[in-house]
Amino acid sequence: MKDPRRRAEAFLEGVGTHVWDGTSLPVPVETIADSHVGLLVVEVPVGKLNEVPGAPADADLSGLLLVDRGQIWVNDWEAQQWPGRKRFTIGHELGHWELHRHQGSMFCRTAQVTAERPAVDIEEQASLFGAGLMFPTHLVREHHAKLDGDVGTLCELFGASRVAMERAICFAVRRPLRDSLGDDVEMFHYDDEGYCAWRDAHADDGFVLNDDLSNGDGCKLHRACCSHLHRALKELDPPRTHRPKWCATDAAVLREVLPGAVACTRCIKSG
Repeated sequence: MKDPRRRAEAFLEGVGTHVWDGTSLPVPVETIADSHVGLLVVEVPVGKLNEVPGAPADADLSGLLLVDRGQIWVNDWEAQQWPGRKRFTIGHELGHWELHRHQGSMFCRTAQVTAERPAVDIEEQASLFGAGLMFPTHLVREHHAKLDGDVGTLCELFGASRVAMERAICFAVRRPLRDSLGDDVEMFHYDDEGYCAWRDAHADDGFVLNDDLSNGDGCKLHRACCSHLHRALKELDPPRTHRPKWCATDAAVLREVLPGAVACTRCIKSG
């Protein structure tokens, strides 16, 4: 299957300007669902979501796509508490509509967001499609540059949670930067296993740049042996690589990646 994000970009190109002008933010996913696709978005109590035949009875659901009814149901409590989650749920279910509706009559999105990167399945594909709708790559790059990487303001602009916004920045801004570099630099994002293996293998000669996904001013450069990088995670801590870790054996290379980064005074004595 073509990358679901690319499918979303192609989908947006087909949306009429009377629905979305292609530049205004946040992308009006609910209006697109209704006026472009013809899917009615309905807010319902979570218990009603679980009662739909075929829905998991013991899961907290954020939404359902009812293909036969032409409706997207969203958790009304979540919609009131976290509008960004509601928007992503609608985008996710639109992904099911575009990619999977021929496979059945009902698709769901659970409220739980895991740190693990699952093998690609229809739920992951739908989430990638939803991300492509909410975060058009060119608009993320444009506004990230305009706002000097102010993630909080970007969240407001795109109508998104911080986790979703950070992933969008990583995909649109950081991943292309990584792809432009040679093999001397590694970037680990939601890959704790790979990162820890690299860090431990290069304890004597490696450097790690903690990326905050801004313009770099909040990033910090460490030696791979720095105690800060080896501290134990607490139960509710996010993964070590929920924000990218840039790794190289040459500190100068990492300084070129994000020139605004500062050195950890604990492990790097000068500059």
